[in-house]
Amino acid sequence: MSKDREKLAIRNAALLVKNFLLEGFDVVADYVFDDIEDQRQFMDFIFGDQLGTLDTIYVQQFYLDAPIEKIVKRNQSRSGKRGEYMNVPLLRKLYARTSETKGMIEHEVILDTTKYSAKQCAKYILSYRDAYKNNETLENVLLPEKDLARALEED
Repeated sequence: MSKDREKLAIRNAALLVKNFLLEGFDVVADYVFDDIEDQRQFMDFIFGDQLGTLDTIYVQQFYLDAPIEKIVKRNQSRSGKRGEYMNVPLLRKLYARTSETKGMIEHEVILDTTKYSAKQCAKYILSYRDAYKNNETLENVLLPEKDLARALEED
């Protein structure tokens, strides 16, 4: 993808997120930033005043981490479920680039996904907001099963 198209995609994704936030929805945006400047641009579009100002907004960023060999194995196991898996050399290149952004965002939560199932990771991420709002630790927050099931529904 050209840099111009990538910038447009980032801007449109951020503006879509902002539209939902302005309407009072909670939003989980799933995106891979291999350039810290792209990530900053994404946030600038959300917090900018092009569509209106967000008076209060809670944003939490998660970096889902795992060793490259684990990611390659997961990637190859997905073949046939949602299309073909990513080319391994390309996956390694993307992993190297995204690893450069790890820990560069203030208050970023780094989650080692090798320790948890996909369901546990989703529960952890979705519970984080409730813990923050109620000034609790994550261990005290129980996400309703119906919300977790909805979050894990397949396309």
